[in-house]
Amino acid sequence: MPLKGVCDSSSYSIIIMVIVAQCLNKHVFASEEDLCFLQKDENFHLILKPERRFYIESAQLMLHKEPDEKVRVKCGKCNSNVGCEVPYGPKGNHFLAFSNTKILFDGIKLKPSQKWSKIASKYPTIQIRSEENYLQDSIENDAKPCSVEYCEPHPINWPKSNSEFQFQGLEFSKVPRKYQIEVYLEALQRDLVAVLPTGAGKTFIASMLMARLQLLNPNRLGLFVVKTVPLVFQQADAISGDCGLRARPLCGENKTAAKLRGLTNGEFQILVVTAGVLKGLLGSRKLNFGNFYCFVIDEVHHVGNNNDDYTQLVQMWSTYNVPNQRPRLDIPMCLRIGKNLIVPVFW
Repeated sequence: MPLKGVCDSSSYSIIIMVIVAQCLNKHVFASEEDLCFLQKDENFHLILKPERRFYIESAQLMLHKEPDEKVRVKCGKCNSNVGCEVPYGPKGNHFLAFSNTKILFDGIKLKPSQKWSKIASKYPTIQIRSEENYLQDSIENDAKPCSVEYCEPHPINWPKSNSEFQFQGLEFSKVPRKYQIEVYLEALQRDLVAVLPTGAGKTFIASMLMARLQLLNPNRLGLFVVKTVPLVFQQADAISGDCGLRARPLCGENKTAAKLRGLTNGEFQILVVTAGVLKGLLGSRKLNFGNFYCFVIDEVHHVGNNNDDYTQLVQMWSTYNVPNQRPRLDIPMCLRIGKNLIVPVFW
């Protein structure tokens, strides 16, 4: 069993052990804090906790959709199969279940006859969940189920011709200023760091950008993330007023299955959402970054705390590795996260 930490003194030594799950090539992809046993009737499954679903966007785990529509869970380091996504979880949620014959659990390769129901009783530090408490630590606990939407199979369309950089076909409620046009043109070409003072019209620039990209990507959404519930409704009204796009405000207070369906059936073009709700939707696979062409973060000076929703969202975005399907991140300062990762973020 791998060591988590060692504490020594002159009179005693404490060795803290941690249970890990590995692929058969001994690459660790999850620890006991990421795992739980899900009990359904008499059956047990070893699964990834729903609130830890953001791991599928990281180096630890990957999802691969097979021709038969089955979704395999693979080790992010060696691509070996470790389990599958099961579509009939509690409250209509999908969950990632690990095979007892395709992983090493606590350093042991289990036999086909060794069922998770027998293993669960031997590991009291790993929680057992049921239908009632499956989502107990997830912000999705109060959400009604909706179908999982996989990202579009084709890449995001970026402007290429001169006409696609102009304002033809776009209608705005006001005339943009020169610096707003300059930022807009830059944002169409790259992930942008733009520093602008309060009241300079950053939301209007984001509205201009999303209006153009919406014409190029009618099957995707613009994503605008805010910190508080009042800002959800304020910014949704501002974007709709700026450029006429249909914006869906979404927060914990109004999140329902019907409102989520409106994001995938063409009823709305822009999602304005609180960071916490978005993190939960991404983690539970109700949405993924492939649904969006643009990722705007409001008041990004909140990024920096490792436990902050903004910081975790930027990390999830930076590791979204589906080719040509990561949405553009546009915005006003540059923060360093970790040792080597530098990403542009929105102020």
